[in-house]
This record gives sequence, C-alpha cells and structure tokens, in this order.
Amino acid sequence: MRQLYPWFLAVTLVAVVAVMSYLSHEFHNSYQDHARDGLLALTRVAALQIAQSLANNPAEVDARCKGFGQAGGDRLWFAVVSSTGRVFGDSLENPSLVDDHWDRSEIQAAFHTGYGESIHLSPTLGGEMWLRA
Repeated sequence: MRQLYPWFLAVTLVAVVAVMSYLSHEFHNSYQDHARDGLLALTRVAALQIAQSLANNPAEVDARCKGFGQAGGDRLWFAVVSSTGRVFGDSLENPSLVDDHWDRSEIQAAFHTGYGESIHLSPTLGGEMWLRA
C-alpha cells in the first residue's frame, strides 16, 4: 500500500500542473480576445473623430490623439499614421519627432488588408505594447 502513495501523488501533481497550464493558456487567450474587442470598439469611435479632423482641420489630429491618450490613462496610446508612414498625431510624443511608422508590421497589414496588429517592445514606452492598426 505504501508504494502506491508516491505514484498516486506524482500522477496527481502532473494532472494538477497540466490542468493549471491549460487554464492559464485559456485565460490568456480569453483576455486577449476581450482586449482585442475593446480596442476595436475604441478604434472605431476614434476613427470617426479623426476622420472629421483630417477633413476639416488636420492640425487638430494631434490634439485629438492626446485627448484620447489622456482619457485612457497610461493604458492607451493613440497615433494617426498616413499611408506613407508619416505620423500626424501621437498621444505621447510630438509627431514631428516620431520616426516614420511605414515599416511596422501592423501598419503594413492595415494598409493591405484593413486590419493589422502586433505585440512588440516599445523603446519609447519601455514596455510591451499591443498595437492595432
């Protein structure tokens, strides 16, 4: 009987680790799906206001981006990028000081398919960013 205990314990621990790993993976995926839906909704609302600014007063675009960024606290960053990669507005930086964004994968995908996203380390913000374009 005593020899069954170590095997039972080992099998139980392996099962618990496997279940926890699976649940962690599913939670992460669920969180990303929820965040993606939220970003999509925010992007649609912002896009309407940015389009109006671009049509009426392009100089207002940066102010709108900064307003969106302030409303989101430190969790959101907004930028408006032209089809050439030029940054018209940025919620954190002066757009004239920001590098061209044409080479970013999410920008390339957005101009080719209408949607792009990527996760990368931002040297400007010093952390991992989930970008949607």
